[in-house]
Amino acid sequence: MSKKPVRSKSASVKSASVKSASVKSAKPADLNPLRLGAHVLIQTVTLYCTGRIVEVSESMLILEDAAWIAETGRLNACLSVGLPKEAEIEPYPSPVAINRDAIVLVTTWPWALPRTVS
Repeated sequence: MSKKPVRSKSASVKSASVKSASVKSAKPADLNPLRLGAHVLIQTVTLYCTGRIVEVSESMLILEDAAWIAETGRLNACLSVGLPKEAEIEPYPSPVAINRDAIVLVTTWPWALPRTVS
C-alpha cells in the first residue's frame, strides 16, 4: 500500500501568498516580451538573435530587422549596456522565422537593433 506525500499547511499558505503578491505587483502584459513590435533578444538552442517581433504564431516567431549574434559576452552586461564592441553581428537582409520549439529564452532588448556587420 503506497502512502500519499503529506504537504505542510504552512508551505501551501506561503506559496499561495507569494503568487498573489506577484500578480498584484505586475501587469501580465508588461511581463511578456512576446508582443508585436517588441525589440527582443532570443536565445535558441544554438544561437542568439535580436529583432522586432512582427508575428507570433503557434509554432513560429517572425522577426524583422533581425541579426544573428555569435557572442553576447556576459549576458547581464549585454542586457545592461548593450553588445560588446567585439561582438560578431550578422544582420539578416529579410524577415526571419524562428521555430518556437527551439527557443530557450526571450527577453526585451532595450537597445537599438544591431544592423551593421561586425
